[in-house]
Amino acid sequence: MEKKWKVLPKAGKTFRNQFPELDPLVKAVERIMKAIIGKENIMVYGDYDADGVCATVVLVSILRELGIKPHVHIPFRESEGYGLNIKVVDEVSEKHITLIITVDCGIANVREIEALQKIGADVVVTDHHNPQDVLPAAYALINPKLDEKYPTKEICGTGVAYKLAQAMLSEKIREKYKDELKFPSIGFEKWLLDLVAIGTVADMVEVIGESRTLVKYGMIVLKKTRRLGLLALMKASKIDIHKLNTFSIGFQIGPRLNAAGRMGHAITSYELLITNDNVEAQNLALDLNEKNQKRQKMSNVMYLGAMKQTAGHESDPVVFAKDDAWSPPLVGLVAGKVCEDLYRPCVVIGKNNEGKIVGSGRSIDGFDITWALGECKEFLSRYGGHAKACGFTLKEDGMYENFKKKMFSLANKSLHGKNLTPEFIIDTKAELVDINWEFMETMEKLEPYGQGNSEPKFLVQNCKLVSLNTVGASSSHLKGSVSDGDKTQRQIIGFSMIEWCKKLKVGDMLDIVCIPLINQWNGNREIQLKIVDLRLSDSELRITD
Repeated sequence: MEKKWKVLPKAGKTFRNQFPELDPLVKAVERIMKAIIGKENIMVYGDYDADGVCATVVLVSILRELGIKPHVHIPFRESEGYGLNIKVVDEVSEKHITLIITVDCGIANVREIEALQKIGADVVVTDHHNPQDVLPAAYALINPKLDEKYPTKEICGTGVAYKLAQAMLSEKIREKYKDELKFPSIGFEKWLLDLVAIGTVADMVEVIGESRTLVKYGMIVLKKTRRLGLLALMKASKIDIHKLNTFSIGFQIGPRLNAAGRMGHAITSYELLITNDNVEAQNLALDLNEKNQKRQKMSNVMYLGAMKQTAGHESDPVVFAKDDAWSPPLVGLVAGKVCEDLYRPCVVIGKNNEGKIVGSGRSIDGFDITWALGECKEFLSRYGGHAKACGFTLKEDGMYENFKKKMFSLANKSLHGKNLTPEFIIDTKAELVDINWEFMETMEKLEPYGQGNSEPKFLVQNCKLVSLNTVGASSSHLKGSVSDGDKTQRQIIGFSMIEWCKKLKVGDMLDIVCIPLINQWNGNREIQLKIVDLRLSDSELRITD
């Protein structure tokens, strides 16, 4: 789909807030300390994605340091679904568990938490998902979206778990319980920041405010990580730890951790992150690598099927694709790709092993898809998510058409009058001569990049194409160089731009949208421009300031 180019105005100033102490956090810490001192049975209840698994490891690590080995329950995606499952009540009762701490889930589990409280188990919820109309009657609810004063609403599940961990190891708590508990050394919690960085980037949470600070320092810890599992996974993924960045998390580490829950059980990723055994770490890393390859093949088949179904419906307010043979753990990935291709909210639906109709949705600016599910709750047995991503289960297959009809109506109202041509956001214009080593030092100060703080894109006009060839295993990438006609010349790389190689010739004048990078190999360093989009300079450009 052709995109409209838009150059952003210069950014304004930013400011920093002080983070207030939250009463639910204090209440939760006191309850957890009581449970540890009393040798109660504690369960950490996680989620099956990378964020949920990392959050689980954060809390389990802290509890182990404080002398408790908690029970761990990560739901099986296919049969248990997202969040607290009512079946866990029996497990809690059998194991005499008196305290459950949820991570990356729980805010929507009203019925389940009520059942747990009735059998005498307290529940502390740590979550970052959108609260629904009715909140669960948990012992404590820790969610930044529930506190109007908390400035960073977008913080991942691992980040929320980390805030609880920080509070548990705070100076006040250490002093209060110094005679009853043995605390880890001061600063122990900093070694958990690698997990927070992974959770934030893998869950596509905005890397701004407090989340940006956590990711920045988390990347430092990740490059020095002591986790045998992460080291093994990076080796299996052929990640150079010295060049590690948020791209490495988003496209290499995160997908492999997520593959466990999509292609089996997420406990594999949990065991990888918490193991202290080198051989186990290597075996688990290889297993996740293999699962990820299978996931890629299966999701691609589903994606092609979804695009076939949506052909002719590209202008619908919401595009739907449904096939009972599709794996529910993969429908979210497919919905994301279709949404990106068509720039329309997208819902993709499959059927699980129990015969339940399970779907996932992805959305665009202007349509809060989880809000829409709330308006359609008469058709759903469960649902949850964010403004741009959701998951749900239909009560019965026969409700599908009515559900689809209401989603159409809601999207039509929300998106009415909006221009649904995707805008290609360009941060500013630049001259080729200005993209020098001093410029690159400034770029590095803006890291880490991610959602909400993407790598700056620059428009460089009237570049002369000096050289051009193809690279890559299948010769699908564009590589060459451009100059400004004077002394400045820069290398360029355009991934999957083979079609442009057929249209261009040396000597052509180009307008390029690029992200400046530092390319390192064999001890050499050079500035390289990653091409995001390009046009011939004499073509009709649609650029708005």
